[in-house]
Amino acid sequence: PPIAVYATALDLRACERREPNLPGLLVSDAPPDTPSSRHRSLARQDLLCYLSAGIVVVEAHFHSTTFAAVYYARRRGRLVMAVPGPITSSATAATHHLIRNHDATLVDSADAVSASLLAAMTAPSDPSAGGAR
Repeated sequence: PPIAVYATALDLRACERREPNLPGLLVSDAPPDTPSSRHRSLARQDLLCYLSAGIVVVEAHFHSTTFAAVYYARRRGRLVMAVPGPITSSATAATHHLIRNHDATLVDSADAVSASLLAAMTAPSDPSAGGAR
């Protein structure tokens, strides 16, 4: 079942009205009635990194919160992967930066993501190693 991680407090009644039979798990680290904010968005990214084996950056501007997600993922020892895009697009500038500086593993398909995750989960952990881990 899917897991939805919210950057705001959960409104279970609204969720039930929209999707009454939706299977899965709704997660938030915010207490009820907590307003959304940039801080909550960063907390959500940290929680996502905690819950996942790795993250995939598809498009990212330099002034996005992507680098925060990468920081949280690396801090938690999660794999960071990135999908390259057109070199002429500012929407992929940060993605290319991550790949170029070995801060992310280049992936270009779902199979590449699966293979990278499998390799990372079966490889011995070396916290002193640089690169995409």
